[in-house]
Amino acid sequence: MALLREWVERHNTVDVVARTGMTPLEAWQADTTELREVSASDLRAYMMSGDDRPRKITSHGVQFHGRFYMPEDGVGRVGTRVRVRFMPHHAHEIDLYTAAGKRYLGRAVLADEASEEERRAVLKSRSARDRELRRALKRSAATRRDRFAASTQAGPPRRLPRMTSAQAAKELKTADQARALAPRERATERYIPRLGPAPGWAVPGRAASDEDPSMRSDCDQ
Repeated sequence: MALLREWVERHNTVDVVARTGMTPLEAWQADTTELREVSASDLRAYMMSGDDRPRKITSHGVQFHGRFYMPEDGVGRVGTRVRVRFMPHHAHEIDLYTAAGKRYLGRAVLADEASEEERRAVLKSRSARDRELRRALKRSAATRRDRFAASTQAGPPRRLPRMTSAQAAKELKTADQARALAPRERATERYIPRLGPAPGWAVPGRAASDEDPSMRSDCDQ
């Protein structure tokens, strides 16, 4: 870290950039461009993701990705249509905006959140399942190997080991059942749709008056 700090200081205060004839610090101090400060709320709004889908605040909260979130200030807002913005890797809370996305309504936190003991139990269960799947993969790799008997004379190869017709039918039936189950498992995976444009952006081919009136709420009036 000491070497990195020394390099950063030297690069910004000593090294001269050939294009400008100044050090980076001198170029920064000589630049007269006005700096515009962006509010923390604007930064939070425009740096988060959103699926551009209207939702309603119910007595259980706002349903998002199969879970319910309770607004921090949801008194009197049951039935209000909102849009959700979120941080992809922070699922414990979301931000709520009006249906048109123009006004911030506040945050909503995960309802009925599992305890730390429950979370540890789930992680332990996942690790055990991961180990079992790895062992199953190794066993599967071993069964795919085709072995042949040793031979000292020229002739057709003899495969080992042998199996009965009943064994072959049983294994093929198990494989068919696994293939039939796989699409159902994939169908349960969470799908995150393509993100829409940010609120207020002009969309080619659609005028501002084309907005669906049903998307409006009392908060937008």
